[in-house]
Amino acid sequence: MPAVISPIVFCLLLAWTTLAVAPGASEPLKLTGLAAAAGLLALRLPFAGIARSARNALLAYAFAFVLATLLALEPEVAFFGSRARGQGSLAALSLVVIAATAAALDLRARERIYVTAGVLASLVAAYGLVQWLGFDRWNWAQSIPGRPAATLSNPSTLAGFLGLSLPLTLYLAWSRPHQRGLWLAAVALQSAAVVATATRSVLIGLTLSALLLGFARPSLRRWRLPVAVMIVLLSGTLALQRLESLDDRSNLWQAAAHVITDPPGLVDVHGVVDPLRRWRPVMGFGPDLQQAPLRTKLSGMRSDVAAWQADRAHQIALDRALETGCLGLATGLALCLLVAMTLLQRLRGVSPALNGEVLALTCALGIWFLHLQLSFALTGDRSLAWILIGFALAAGGRGDNPTPAPRMAKIWPVLLALGLFAGAAISVRGGRAGAAERLFTQGQQRYAQAMASEPAVAQTNLIEAARRFERAAWIRPHDSDAALAAASAWVEAAAIARTPALIEKAQHWLDKAAAMDPRDPRLQPVAERIGEVRGPPS
Repeated sequence: MPAVISPIVFCLLLAWTTLAVAPGASEPLKLTGLAAAAGLLALRLPFAGIARSARNALLAYAFAFVLATLLALEPEVAFFGSRARGQGSLAALSLVVIAATAAALDLRARERIYVTAGVLASLVAAYGLVQWLGFDRWNWAQSIPGRPAATLSNPSTLAGFLGLSLPLTLYLAWSRPHQRGLWLAAVALQSAAVVATATRSVLIGLTLSALLLGFARPSLRRWRLPVAVMIVLLSGTLALQRLESLDDRSNLWQAAAHVITDPPGLVDVHGVVDPLRRWRPVMGFGPDLQQAPLRTKLSGMRSDVAAWQADRAHQIALDRALETGCLGLATGLALCLLVAMTLLQRLRGVSPALNGEVLALTCALGIWFLHLQLSFALTGDRSLAWILIGFALAAGGRGDNPTPAPRMAKIWPVLLALGLFAGAAISVRGGRAGAAERLFTQGQQRYAQAMASEPAVAQTNLIEAARRFERAAWIRPHDSDAALAAASAWVEAAAIARTPALIEKAQHWLDKAAAMDPRDPRLQPVAERIGEVRGPPS
């Protein structure tokens, strides 16, 4: 691929991962574009323009994900990710390729990407404000009332993307005096959207980055103390908002810590106990497979969210340890430290007043890292973040004239590209997770139709619903939701037919769900319903 094509691929990648949406879940669609773009860029590997330490850090990070996937609870789901999130190894490997290739771009190409990111951020910020004001005619399945997500699946993801883009937009305003008014208007728009998302971690990160700017610019030295006091007060006020949310986070973190230190013996739908239980602290449960272990330890939740099926710990270190174990946590931490040291070295080497780009990268990645201490990332903000990580790791100071690293054998980039293209083609359907989700949705639709039908038709629909739930459970053997749904559908079918065989099927699937998650509060109502339909013993 000619070098001039790479910036175009990066810009198209950002546009796709930011704007692409689909009914129900958008992340598999975004993942398809990410993997396809990484496949194109993989043809220019290996890791041109970055130092050996950065190259080794990226390879170690990728290796941890590959190992965790091979030994995961559900390897195929670990590769493609869950239907709702799509954050499996395919995404991680694609992002490593993205970062490695981004490190070879020159200043002119980087400027194009900054402009693209600024424009896209302004578009999603405007759409987010439209949602916040109640003028959006689309009813998004994953929307949270009062908190806009625009096209990025989750309000926190929108905030994380804007937290990354705001320093870049400010850099554009500083570096392009003839367009300063336009970019400052974009900054105001993006800032308003961040406030609308009510994501405190990004707001705190933005205030801390403002403090960093104050300490970095000599002209602002006299304002350091009052700005520092205001930022501390503002950060404290933001942290104390929505105390119930902080309590939920605390419960999630405690559950994740218990899982890591005392991994549960997870039982699948076949009744098999996880044979690698003792090794889970080392290699994790698999990318995007946190829900099954988390549910075994989660307790102390508020009554209105007691049945909440959390699929994230909402803290980057805990999430990484759950997914890839201490091996993945160590490689991720090493990469973070390398990025931080590289940026600090470049900040010290060149006056921040003269190198706004380095300061913008530092603030953007710093805000995003702080945000991930209280939240999680999806494809949209991860794609932009890993491009910036590549820029930060670029060799040669400012990275304007990177020195290419020795190329691997030509076959390896081609094989990697083919693998990423194949992953992109399959991921649009979501892999096994997507198949199970479609069966589960079909079962729910049949169940809903049965509740509104006459008994004869209702029984047929309930049996069809139960069979779809069963098939979903076989595909996702650690998904207790499908097993419990099958039990519920069978017992309602038995309530109409009064057939003992159907009652026994309901009991069979209830027992499976109970073995998989004995603390699930939804078990008791289904058990009571089975007892009611079965009646008193004769």
